[in-house]
Amino acid sequence: MATLKLWGNSFSADERLILTTSNASGIFNAFAYPVNGSPPIQLTASTTNSVKAISYFPSDDRILFSSDVVGNENNHLLVRLPDARILDLTPGANVRADFLQWSQDRKACYYTSTLRNGNTEDLYVLDNATLASKLIWTNDSSYEIMQVSHNDRFILLLKSNTAEDADAYLVDIKNGGAIRPLIASKAEVNYTPLSFSTDDKLVYFLTNEGSEFMYFQSIDLVSGKRETLHREPWDVLYGFHSERGRYRAVLVNRDARVQVIVSDTRTERILELPRLPLGDISRVEFSPSERYMTLYVNSSASPNNLYVYDLLQHTYRQLTHSLSPSIRQQDLVSAQVIRYPSFDSLLIPANLYMPRLASTETKSPAVIYLHSLGNQSRLTYQPVIQFLANHGYVVLDVNFRGSQGYGKSFYAADNRKHGESDLRDVIWAKRYLGSLGTVDTARVAVMGGSYGGYLALAGLAFHPSEFAAGVDLFGISNWPETLKNLPPYFNNVRKVLFTEVGDPISDAEFLRKKSPYFFAERIRRPLLVVQGSNDRLVAQSLTDDFVLRLRKNGSLVEYLVFADEGHGLYKKANEVQVYGAVLKFLDAHLKSGQVEYKYVADIAIGLTPPSTGSDQRP
Repeated sequence: MATLKLWGNSFSADERLILTTSNASGIFNAFAYPVNGSPPIQLTASTTNSVKAISYFPSDDRILFSSDVVGNENNHLLVRLPDARILDLTPGANVRADFLQWSQDRKACYYTSTLRNGNTEDLYVLDNATLASKLIWTNDSSYEIMQVSHNDRFILLLKSNTAEDADAYLVDIKNGGAIRPLIASKAEVNYTPLSFSTDDKLVYFLTNEGSEFMYFQSIDLVSGKRETLHREPWDVLYGFHSERGRYRAVLVNRDARVQVIVSDTRTERILELPRLPLGDISRVEFSPSERYMTLYVNSSASPNNLYVYDLLQHTYRQLTHSLSPSIRQQDLVSAQVIRYPSFDSLLIPANLYMPRLASTETKSPAVIYLHSLGNQSRLTYQPVIQFLANHGYVVLDVNFRGSQGYGKSFYAADNRKHGESDLRDVIWAKRYLGSLGTVDTARVAVMGGSYGGYLALAGLAFHPSEFAAGVDLFGISNWPETLKNLPPYFNNVRKVLFTEVGDPISDAEFLRKKSPYFFAERIRRPLLVVQGSNDRLVAQSLTDDFVLRLRKNGSLVEYLVFADEGHGLYKKANEVQVYGAVLKFLDAHLKSGQVEYKYVADIAIGLTPPSTGSDQRP
């Protein structure tokens, strides 16, 4: 049995069940976990398209979920009826729809859809009884719709101008759709609107006005008075209130680990939550009655698990046990947060995974692992990293400049320097590994997905003798073509990307010089490339051409294409194949003649466990 991946925590109307998404069936499907700890109930049985559970209907046992077609990211909203029939609520070949929220009276739901023109996400309302939809606001600009007020009059909008500048707007639906700024500011400040108070008198939002970090505020819609609700020397990721407004939850990103602070708004007293396993907290949710709170906890050495906390009884129950029973917890490697100086003395955060058998006597090969654009590597469970660490690889998961979580100056430090300053951070990561005394710097590979895949390719192309090998998981090789053909769901951030990375028309030559596609002849190290046929961001045709260029120049390239995936891996069988191929590839080029590390952590991604005779666990 492989380790499970799961998320989601919507309560049923009677608060007996919690709706989740799990890949226990081999592909993501909807499951219900009873609050009392009974075994889960599988609600959907897709074998081809991943299901993403959204919510129970407010007053009955129907469930709302979304799904696309083999990874094409055109998500549709679907409903599962109590008799197990499934209806597509947003049909159309080129339609993308995303759930927004339930209405205050629980008789309808709001969602966004590209039905009108295939590109712009307009606002629709769906009647829960008839399942009929109606367009209620046309989005004629690149706004992101955030929430509708409880009285159904106002819409909160986010408009991203640059990666560091975002504005909040308010639409009055009942007054001709007039749009006005929520906060008037000409400064380059991030104002991210979140929600309305239960009486619609306040709007809650995040901002970094006058600060390196995001903090949580409210603004009175009549007086304009603002109040700071939570502020720390770290980013506040999110803040929200329970349905009736009694509890406030704030999620804070403290040095790659998310923590939650819950307070009682009647007394402003912070609740003493139970001592949960140390880890990253996500997806906090309150039940409609405000009796229960659910949350997920995971760590670098423990996968996501769902907990339910009884706020009346002050007790909690762990509802899931995601780690395969075939894996010994003590075999997994906990990451250590470190910082190393880069070329300009800027300290770069990273998460270090050290194999248990690593030593200065027999130095280990290493993998520098790289995340996607503007993201952050946190202390969360990543099966592929555990897999590599348990086969003797030191893994350094790097938060290069441009990563979230370390202040707006750090986040902006890579603007229009992609493949330059951030790539130099990666090169200096290798220097840091060399300083440990346990790593053979002649055997360091670079690996990443999406933008991390681009950095891996750029490392091999622009610093051809620096790394011993590379692994590119659906990475960008050709910036001008990729940015020119962004899919419609990038409309809200198209301007942001063009400002931060480059405009595919006016900056074509600038982007060309950053694109490994045009420098294939420089890549001489072994490379493994993984591509999804339905990837709408990184087109397979571009990757096909890139691989052909590499092979024509004599480069050693292994190329895996998955007809049933898009921009990422969502099927367990495909993950097994890819991670197995990654290990085989790295072993062939980095561990020739070295000791084979075979731990039972292989099962974490579904591989056949080693025999007792070859198990080298300490």
